[in-house]
Amino acid sequence: MPFASRSLEQSPRMTRGEKIFGWVYLPFYLLLTPLLIQLFLRWRGIEYDIYSLNLIFFYVNFIAVVIFCRKFLIKSLTQTRLLPLVYGVLTGYGLHWLLALAVTGVGMLFGEYVNPADATTTEMILQNRGMMTVCAVFLGPLVEEVLMRGLIFAPLARRRRWVAYVVSTLSFSLLHLLGYAGSVPVGQLLRSMLDYVPGSIALAAAYERGGTIWSPIALHMLINLMSVLAVGMLG
Repeated sequence: MPFASRSLEQSPRMTRGEKIFGWVYLPFYLLLTPLLIQLFLRWRGIEYDIYSLNLIFFYVNFIAVVIFCRKFLIKSLTQTRLLPLVYGVLTGYGLHWLLALAVTGVGMLFGEYVNPADATTTEMILQNRGMMTVCAVFLGPLVEEVLMRGLIFAPLARRRRWVAYVVSTLSFSLLHLLGYAGSVPVGQLLRSMLDYVPGSIALAAAYERGGTIWSPIALHMLINLMSVLAVGMLG
């Protein structure tokens, strides 16, 4: 795939400082940020519920990534070409749904199971669609793509693409399911990891074909928007 390789090779790279921030911040994002936010709110005597807590969580991460990775984001934006970006989004979107159908078929072999992250997200959308739209469509995708694709996928892909796809897919699955470790059976978590394979592969492919981090960001926003709308129709 020479077109994909050239696009990614020529795309802007994170600076050394941005990479250091990303690797230091990643464990905070995965494990510590929610706890620290709750401790701060309790210390200040501020009342909160699960919805306001999630909104604060997404805003804090969004602001942190925009501030510390602004050079990467701005340089990528200024060098983005519209046609490759659109090409990356469209091909990634098609690939996502093809792989989702395949994963659904494989998942049926395991019998019925509940993805805990999807169940929580669906419930929250039904209870507060506006807040979840802001979080899932506008804030979350930028943070996750900078960390998952910009920090993890792109440097590995420039050396060995298949390793980049495997590592970024595993990381993307853990990103969504790590918080349920210990409260959900291991077998259920492992089955649920399959649900994130289509999205992770499609987002990485969109990065390669678009040649800019804004391609997977836009695709991620689109996928999440379609999910929010679909859940809204159920409610």
